[in-house]
Amino acid sequence: MCRAAEFTVPSMATKLTPEKKIAFLAALAETGNVSRAAKAIDVARITVYEWRDEDEEFAAAWEKAKRIGMGLLEDEVLRRAHDGTEKPVFHQGLQCGTIREYSDTLAIFLLKAHDPKYREKTGLELTGANGGPVQMSDSQVAGRLAALIAVAQVRKAQEANDEPGADLV
Repeated sequence: MCRAAEFTVPSMATKLTPEKKIAFLAALAETGNVSRAAKAIDVARITVYEWRDEDEEFAAAWEKAKRIGMGLLEDEVLRRAHDGTEKPVFHQGLQCGTIREYSDTLAIFLLKAHDPKYREKTGLELTGANGGPVQMSDSQVAGRLAALIAVAQVRKAQEANDEPGADLV
């Protein structure tokens, strides 16, 4: 049961002061998390998004703070992948030592992020006969485009007519 004291509607009129702005941006840069940064200054999350939408300077500073936060997160990922983390080892209920664990998964993500040769190949290349260029006349191109547009219009109409969850009944 929700009691009134536990549920409050955030004030939409919270004013963005220079002090709140600096504190929020510092918390965002430190955590990379909008919710935590808003909580740090005791302001509703929706309010800081409204501030961002209304203030271009604040929006630019927000993006910079997010980049800083992501840099800190990337540093932590690198540390865990490269240096590992200490995990306790227990024997008969007592800690008898530690073991260093490394994250291969984080290492893979770092490699993919920083070196294209480790990324999945998702490109699509179309070729014509014997690997040559696709040969189509202007009328063939127009016909294919018209067919694709017709299919897209049918799908859009079906989506508009579908009720959410109708296929679950």
